Amino acid sequence: MKRIIILLVIFLFLGFEDIKEVNINAVGDCTFGNYYGQDYKYSFDYVFDIKKDYSYFFKNVRELFKNDDLTIANLEGPLTNSKDLKFKKDIISYNFKGKKEYARILKEGYVDVVNLSNNHAYDYGTNGYKDTLEALKLNSIDWYGNGRIIIKNVKGIKIGIIGYKLFGLEKLNLKSYKSSLLKDVQWARKNCDYLIVTFHWGEENRYYPNKIQREIVRFLIDNGVDLILGHHPHVLQGIECYKGKYIAYSLGNFCYGGNKKPKDFDTVIFNVKIKFSSQNKILGTEVNIVPCSISSTKNINDYCPTILNGQEKERVLNKIKNLSKGLK
Repeated sequence: MKRIIILLVIFLFLGFEDIKEVNINAVGDCTFGNYYGQDYKYSFDYVFDIKKDYSYFFKNVRELFKNDDLTIANLEGPLTNSKDLKFKKDIISYNFKGKKEYARILKEGYVDVVNLSNNHAYDYGTNGYKDTLEALKLNSIDWYGNGRIIIKNVKGIKIGIIGYKLFGLEKLNLKSYKSSLLKDVQWARKNCDYLIVTFHWGEENRYYPNKIQREIVRFLIDNGVDLILGHHPHVLQGIECYKGKYIAYSLGNFCYGGNKKPKDFDTVIFNVKIKFSSQNKILGTEVNIVPCSISSTKNINDYCPTILNGQEKERVLNKIKNLSKGLK
């Protein structure tokens, strides 16, 4: 009997020892720099010129990002010295640009990978986009989107990430679009253990996704996607759980230089912890929402995202709950 108990204890110990956990944090829109024609005072560049510190912008969240396994953000706007301004845009006329050196902000903030599938990546043309890639590479920041699918090796677990930009839903050929998505998903699914898809989509300043968005995400989960993250509306939207998989329709702004004083300062860090077996099979998923403000001050955006506590924390958590009603 003693021998059986000892063997059982050894088996349980070894079993638990083989379980691996991957801790991922994701945030929404990060825009470093100013838009063309913006007043300098109190702008992102203005604050940087005062602080002269690349670590300032993520100082209130950097420990959280430092201690995770992977941090994902949407980098909205090129990092370039190019003057090749492009006014013909698919959605809006604001043209963003940050200095190439601003890529160091991501490094100092322990952001690991950024999405470039968004409506501002080419604000300063192909040269501006190339400069952005060079700046990211120089600071060891990986990127995905615009046709580039990445597979990140985290603790021996292969994490696949695909990014899309999607506007003009009223003109979308949904059947054709789904077919295109499916090709990417099937390829990535064969090459990874956990698959994340991000969408830069939705209507600005709207707090709810539309029916087409909900149809697309359910289609993707039905075909093997494990997590879907959205951004672009500049505000938070609800979270849905479908077949045990999570969909965050919009993570809102995060470190956002596009507005000195937005109407809505609320944002979140979307945290997901995934447990894997020794064979890299998913055993379980835990989701945590970390309520934040895009600024450390209330009256103006100082571009320093800050974790909320007390009543403000509860207020944002309740906001997410209310926005998620009617989803699942």
